[in-house]
Amino acid sequence: MHIAIRADASNIIGSGHVMRCLTLADAFVKQNAQVTFITRRHTGHLSELIKKKGYQVIELCHTTSVINVDNDKSWLGCSQRVDARECIDAIYNLTLSGPSIDWLIVDHYSIDQQWHRLLKPYCDKLMVIDDLANRQYYCDLLLDQTLNREKNDYKTCVNESCLLLLGQPYMLLRDEFIINRESALRKRKGITAENRPTNILVSIGGTDIHNISQQVLAALLIIKKQYSHLTATVVQSSKSPHLSSIKHIISVHDWLTLEVDCLHMSSLMLEADIAIGASGSSAWERCCLGLPTMTIVTAENQLTIDNNLADAGAVINLGWFKTVSTLSIASTLDDMIENLYSYHQLVDKCFNSCDGLGLSRAIKKVVEHV
Repeated sequence: MHIAIRADASNIIGSGHVMRCLTLADAFVKQNAQVTFITRRHTGHLSELIKKKGYQVIELCHTTSVINVDNDKSWLGCSQRVDARECIDAIYNLTLSGPSIDWLIVDHYSIDQQWHRLLKPYCDKLMVIDDLANRQYYCDLLLDQTLNREKNDYKTCVNESCLLLLGQPYMLLRDEFIINRESALRKRKGITAENRPTNILVSIGGTDIHNISQQVLAALLIIKKQYSHLTATVVQSSKSPHLSSIKHIISVHDWLTLEVDCLHMSSLMLEADIAIGASGSSAWERCCLGLPTMTIVTAENQLTIDNNLADAGAVINLGWFKTVSTLSIASTLDDMIENLYSYHQLVDKCFNSCDGLGLSRAIKKVVEHV
């Protein structure tokens, strides 16, 4: 198969769209597929990372249009028609001396059926990855890995011939999470009153543009007075605008560790007892490894994921980042450390929410649909 993937990353968009597409791409390569990424050079793009992973990258030019963090329709940085024209040119040049595109995979909140219809003639099949169910789509296959997502959510959004892959069975996780799942099961069972959960993982999205990590660190400094054995690892991107301030705080506390551009997230999640994070695609990674999490909603497009996880008892939702206080973070963390019955309930609900096998199921469906 020859596959083209259209996805973007930036300081505003974050890295989640590109990262889950890389997970999908790695699985396709194992099926002897050729994969090419098409991505725009937004500030904070991930073209170099994609290239390091061994993939050809076609870079669309940087635009001067303002990307609004609160308006995901602006995240293309241009109109859908302009973006589509550039992508058509890219695909035409790509296939001029090579095979046609078997699958064009799109993972972008700013793209809807207008773009899909313009690009459909240039590929055999078109696949959409989404988790919003908030616009019209025109595609052969749509994957939404949101917990408890149902067909009715897309009933009026897709064409009749579209194959829907929805919910828990299709959560896209790298192999490293499946590999570490059994170790995580054993480790979580070992949490007792004599061995309380005091190793904290702080991971607030790809770039943490609101600097929520600093507020979480303030809460950890409060809790540290009560639990002397408390340790914490903070994950940040090298593209984070607040990295220097986080580095400064961590440098004066030997119980704090900083991981920049982490490439071993499953190991960090395995080592951690509790996570504090946003509900992007990493939510499913934490569930697969049974890692109890306090979530903070950093964008409106996380609301459904966060609410569904909270309803399932798999996370403790602290709410919208603007209303979360340092004291509420500290108080909730204190309760998670002290109340081991609730802690183990969260562990069980996490494990039940994601079995880690979604990637293989999704790849099988895509291959069958060629």
